[in-house]
Amino acid sequence: MDAPPEPPAAPYADMTVSVGDMFVAPKAVLFENVEPEPLYVCQLTIRNTGKTMTRLRITPPKSPFFTLSYVPTGSVAAGLSITADIEFQMRADGPTVTADVLDAITVTNGRDVIEVPLRANLPAPRVTFDPVLDFGLVVHNTQQSAPLQLSNQGSRPAKWSLVLEDGAPVVCEPP
Repeated sequence: MDAPPEPPAAPYADMTVSVGDMFVAPKAVLFENVEPEPLYVCQLTIRNTGKTMTRLRITPPKSPFFTLSYVPTGSVAAGLSITADIEFQMRADGPTVTADVLDAITVTNGRDVIEVPLRANLPAPRVTFDPVLDFGLVVHNTQQSAPLQLSNQGSRPAKWSLVLEDGAPVVCEPP
């Protein structure tokens, strides 16, 4: 039996947040195109940027799909950091997931609080396009055309349709 494909790293890995005497990276955790069974993992780093030792607390997520893997180490010295793993898994024998899963964890040192949003997106189409069509200067009673490019950035095929009001002075090609 083939091993499941390696899940991609969380794309927010280069984004950080700093509040008071705490630094957290990444500032948000996103797992894209999650499928049942594979275990998705993102490492969270929390650094004490203060000048004294501090005790850091992490409130775990409420969702049964997200898990916080972290062993409290007591106080953290100034300048040092701890790591915790945020895991996401949909079990085949567990609850059915029909929408993206959202949750959060909270990191605190007793004075400062940082909330780290967690998100797991199901495979889906994601149609994108430029919301502005620039026709330039159009003289009355003349025709002008402009391309509208649709792009599916998602992991599933997309179906789309263009609905125009009756009598709208717009022609779409191909129809």
